[in-house]
Amino acid sequence: MLRETSFELDPGAHVVITGASGSGKTTLLRVLAGLLQYRGRVGYINESYLRSGEEGKLPEKKSDSSFSSGSPVSSDNPGSSGSSGSLGRSTRTHRGKGSECRDNTISPAELLEMGGISMLFQDNRLLPELSAVENLCVALPAEWLKKHRPDRNTDPDRMSTSDKKKLFRQLLRGELAKILPGVDLDKPVSQLSGGEQRRVALARALVQDATVVLLDEPFTGLDSASAELVRQYISEKAEGKTLLLTEHEGAHFPDWKRIEITKNHEAENDHK
Repeated sequence: MLRETSFELDPGAHVVITGASGSGKTTLLRVLAGLLQYRGRVGYINESYLRSGEEGKLPEKKSDSSFSSGSPVSSDNPGSSGSSGSLGRSTRTHRGKGSECRDNTISPAELLEMGGISMLFQDNRLLPELSAVENLCVALPAEWLKKHRPDRNTDPDRMSTSDKKKLFRQLLRGELAKILPGVDLDKPVSQLSGGEQRRVALARALVQDATVVLLDEPFTGLDSASAELVRQYISEKAEGKTLLLTEHEGAHFPDWKRIEITKNHEAENDHK
């Protein structure tokens, strides 16, 4: 359960949320992901809105939004009562449905629906009968290939279906190899170790083009060598994104901004 708290983050901030087990770290991420109901103010600054000057009009596709919320926020769900914070510039506020919103913000649920939020859960949520590569394939839209193709002169729209699948798999195999060197990426993930499955789930969250990435205990079940590969991979993929992750100690990213959830279920901001 989280009590009334407040914090402010800039777009592109990288944040470690620390605290003991049961303090509310996961609850906070779920609120920010639009997966828990809450009372109060939680939203994302809609940068497309700010540039267009068209009030109340949301982008149809992914938004380059950033996190914003005010104080206090509380969840209606048992075992959690929420948190608040803001990311971006201050604006007027108005009452939205079920919560207080800012007139140039969108709710976490709206941003999630537009593909603007990607999350790693504490449980990996992989499809056990599929391979590591296939688990990433099913999570990505067709547009991902056009953005990430190595040859900018190649138009995926003019490629055959088999060639597109081949290129898709090639690119995703390269991503997975960064944190799963020497692992058979074509066998079902049910045959991988727990730590290997964790890294597949992490890659799935990080390869997406979401502007907000939420990672819940990404280092769970990893030995020191694997954890270092993951730390480097997170640092690489965090560039240009707003990324928040939870850890008990926060030792992997000592230079990142830190928010600590205390024993009283309140968030303390280090103001970095």
